[in-house]
Amino acid sequence: MSPAVALVVVAMGLLACGAALARGSGLHASLALGLDFWIGAGLIRLTSRGSWQALAGVAVVILIRQMVMRFGLRPIDAADAGRRARGRA
Repeated sequence: MSPAVALVVVAMGLLACGAALARGSGLHASLALGLDFWIGAGLIRLTSRGSWQALAGVAVVILIRQMVMRFGLRPIDAADAGRRARGRA
């Protein structure tokens, strides 16, 4: 039962991530939202299996989320995109 619930949580996360992008929340916020759902799914799976492999999987997802939140993806503004197009990045 638990793996099916985790799969539903992942699907909900993908939908929420897509909705946040469509709403204009930006890539950084959308990724953070999707990763939160992914962490939740990992925790659900961890409660059912409790193996070291499942724990390592959740730890990797948390690490990725922390890196995205800490170092973030900086949005590219129009001036920056123009400089990159001309080769002056």
